[in-house]
This record gives sequence, structure tokens and C-alpha cells, in this order.
Amino acid sequence: MNMVLRSGTNQFHGNLNYYLRNDVLDARGFFEENKTVLRQHQFAATLAGPVIRNRTFFMISYEGLRAKQEAARLSRVVAALLALFRSGAELQREPIELTALLPRLPYEPLRLVLPPAAGLVADLDLLTAALINLLDNAVRQGARTLRLELRQEGELQILRLLDDGPGVSAPRRAELAAALAAQAYEGRMGLGLMLADLVARAHGGTLALPPVEAGFAVEMSFAAAAPRTRIHRPTCRRC
Repeated sequence: MNMVLRSGTNQFHGNLNYYLRNDVLDARGFFEENKTVLRQHQFAATLAGPVIRNRTFFMISYEGLRAKQEAARLSRVVAALLALFRSGAELQREPIELTALLPRLPYEPLRLVLPPAAGLVADLDLLTAALINLLDNAVRQGARTLRLELRQEGELQILRLLDDGPGVSAPRRAELAAALAAQAYEGRMGLGLMLADLVARAHGGTLALPPVEAGFAVEMSFAAAAPRTRIHRPTCRRC
């Protein structure tokens, strides 16, 4: 609600305010196994004063909101993905030029390093959902650059994403790899890796976390397109 009390003042006045919500400060819901990830920063400022004393005045204000909430990401992409798993719907495979797709996705402030050409045959909607979340993971971990590579190994196409973030320790990477192999996602990894693994498995492949000297790397494998590819529901309590 905005309310104007007087036309202006010959003195300069202003204010700043900041409102923080963070899951670190929140309690777990009674029926929830884990707290929902939430980062909300709301801030505002106003400034008022004279342009010409006793005649003309100004007032400016600004308000901003920066929020990241895992539940919002879940509602946008997981519902459609899991609906496909449950229904056994067929993948809509098509040739995708990754060097054209990646720049259209929300990736700022990352700097993308792309090969001259990288063509992949996959379901566009599922691949896009996985890439959006992997890019978001890189940004959340403080990466500045992400490099994309594509190679062929037999009948598999391997999509590799390597960022320059802090990465994870060898024991943590081994823990994540074991959870991916068992499809034991809940409570052991974030939404991005879970989605990427589900999408890779839907295409007859898997998600791998190869060791790298610096940063963090993921490799999604995609099997050669079959005449009729069906999605099978994974072993996951929430799937």
C-alpha cells in the first residue's frame, strides 16, 4: 500500500529496509522428512527531497526480491517428468543442436564454453529440464564458467558438463555415485542431479560423476534412438 501524506519537504529523507528468510532459521514441518530449501532476500530503499525549495520535490523508491526455493523448482519440472514415468509415455526424440539450445536457457552469470557443433538425439523437454537444473546447480555452487563437450562411445552419446566451481571431495563424490547407482536420491543429493539421472535413464543411459582436477563434472549418457522408447518408473519413494 502506498500513501502520500504531503507534497514534499525541503530536507532530504530516506530509508533502507531488508527482510531475510532462510531455511537455516526455519523449523521442519510436522509432516516433512526434511526442511524445504528456501533463500529469500527482500530489500527496499526510498529517497525524497527538494528540487526547488518550497516549490518542486522528488521521491524515488526501489524494491527487490531474490528468492530460491526448491519446492518451486520441483513444481515446475518434476511433475511433468514423473507423469511421464508413471504413464510409460513414449519419448519424443528429435535431433537437438546443443550449441543453439544452451544459450536460450537461464545460465547467467555463467560463461558458457561450447564446441562449434554438438548434435544430440533426445527428448527436448526432458533434456531442457535436466540442463536448466544442472546450470542452476553450477550457479548455486559459485561456478563462473561451464564447459560443454559431446562425444560418442559405441552406441552411447556422452554429454559432459564441467564447471569451475569448488567441486566436492572424493568421499562425497563416491557417496553421490553410489546413491545414483542405487537410485537412492532422497536426502542424499539435490534436485538437479536427481533430474539429470532420471532423464538419462529415460534415454537408456545413466548419470556419471567423473573425477576432475578442478571443478565439478557430470556426464549424461544417451543410448541410440530406438523405434519405440518407453520410460520406466525408477525406484524412489517420491516417484
